[in-house]
Amino acid sequence: AVNTSTGAYLNRAYDVAVQGQYAYVVAYNNDALNIIDVSNPTALKLVGSTTTNQYLNDASGVAVAGNYVYVANDTGNNISVWDVANPASPRFVTSTTQGQLTRAYVLEVKGNYLYAVNVATGGSLSIYDISDPTQIRFTGSAPTSKNQPSWGIGYDLAVSGRYAYIVGNNSFTNAGMLTVIDISDPNRPSAVAEAEGTSSLIVLSIAVQGKYAYLGTNVNTSGFKIFDISNPGSPTL
Repeated sequence: AVNTSTGAYLNRAYDVAVQGQYAYVVAYNNDALNIIDVSNPTALKLVGSTTTNQYLNDASGVAVAGNYVYVANDTGNNISVWDVANPASPRFVTSTTQGQLTRAYVLEVKGNYLYAVNVATGGSLSIYDISDPTQIRFTGSAPTSKNQPSWGIGYDLAVSGRYAYIVGNNSFTNAGMLTVIDISDPNRPSAVAEAEGTSSLIVLSIAVQGKYAYLGTNVNTSGFKIFDISNPGSPTL
């Protein structure tokens, strides 16, 4: 196992991204990015780490593409970019505060674009052009709630085709939500549908495969839900 005794910074490890033989793990309490060799799952090995607090302040989300890792920083209200071509020595490249990054929380990369969701009330999906990772460029944003944009809070996202699926809750009604955003034009993303659940239900995680979205919630009696998204404009339970 890889833990603090092996030199890793893993206090409240919030997110993991895997590419090839490496796992990239961010730790919220340590303000840290860890790189772990997972080529032998029975003998994990810490390869490198960094705790440059200015750019990893309450690191909460991570995504990787090629030689670059992207980190969402909750309290830092930014996204930082790291060159991991040498995994033993991750190197800071740049950061951005453009877009809606107050309490930046979760990231996903698809092609030349990075998608970010923040957990602030009235949060948004922000899109960035990362065709040149050294000059990350904000292109557009859309609220995480279609019905009540000022009250939406996003906790997770999944990108599939021309749509981004965001889950969280409406902080006004305290109801869980699934919002579908059309991202076909990265400069003008727009919400096309929203499904809302019962009060005191917060949707914390999502995975999308084919025509279904799989949601995890905070309620024991209804902790797992499946939505049919074959028509993204009208997701059905």
